Amino acid sequence: MAQGNQVKNGKAFEYAIAKVYCEHINQQGVNAVLVENEACVQARGYYEEC
Repeated sequence: MAQGNQVKNGKAFEYAIAKVYCEHINQQGVNAVLVENEACVQARGYYEEC
């Protein structure tokens, strides 16, 4: 696997974990949101490619 793909897959995985964790926290009654900064937007893009 090329290093570029490994980085993209890692960022996609990080986003998936953050998304699921945020949803879990919201289900517990706590208001949580992902901060839509540049890093998050980029990671979400890699996640959506998968």
